[in-house]
Amino acid sequence: MKVFNNSTDLLKELGEISLRAPNKIHSLNYPHNAYLCGCSSKGHIVADPGNSIFAYAPKGILSVRFVIRCRNDYFTLVSMKGILKIEAISEWTVSKKIFNESLKIIKLPDVDTIKLN
Repeated sequence: MKVFNNSTDLLKELGEISLRAPNKIHSLNYPHNAYLCGCSSKGHIVADPGNSIFAYAPKGILSVRFVIRCRNDYFTLVSMKGILKIEAISEWTVSKKIFNESLKIIKLPDVDTIKLN
């Protein structure tokens, strides 16, 4: 898992993926899967009620990839892989501060002002 400590590296990564607003069909209903996070707790259950989907990141036909915001204000790109046995794989993580710095550079609003459904 990559940990982004500066906005330059995060912006390079964001330029390579497509982030979209989540919709009502997207769910974190994976109660038996944990993912690694950059926050002080180091890991979370995907279905933890303190988590929210910040963005959906499609990749391929059957991909399930989300940027999950944890209760400690870290954002982690998590891929759910598998059919019979599903595994949560953390691709990268970043703090709210670095994420907001990156959004400001590309003239997007602060994460707290973005309205999610």
